[in-house]
Amino acid sequence: MRNLRIVLALIILSTAIISTACKKEDDEKVEEEAPTYNFIDNYSIIVYGNTGCSYCDNLEVDLDENNITYTFYNISENPDKMSEMFEKLRSIGYLDSYVDLPVVDITTDSTHILIQPDFETEVIPLITE
Repeated sequence: MRNLRIVLALIILSTAIISTACKKEDDEKVEEEAPTYNFIDNYSIIVYGNTGCSYCDNLEVDLDENNITYTFYNISENPDKMSEMFEKLRSIGYLDSYVDLPVVDITTDSTHILIQPDFETEVIPLITE
């Protein structure tokens, strides 16, 4: 009986130690602050995408969360905008009839056509100082 009490005491003690350690780890976790950007004065962003496109949705979330103004065209519902998108792609030498979405047109002092761009490494550098 004495051994059983010792085993139970050890179980309770180890549970308390583990619980305390987990709580300490949770307390130490700090939410990362969202970066703040210094946007240039004049830029425009057009996003050519499609409903149900996860890359398009993710880009829109990034743009919205950072209060970045843009225009979204759903090319599956707007054939004129699809033609416009492919015309812009041809202007940069892209000649395929298929493209990964989104296609992003960023105009600053020059025009940049990006195919499925990474927000942090491709979009942000073009519109910040």
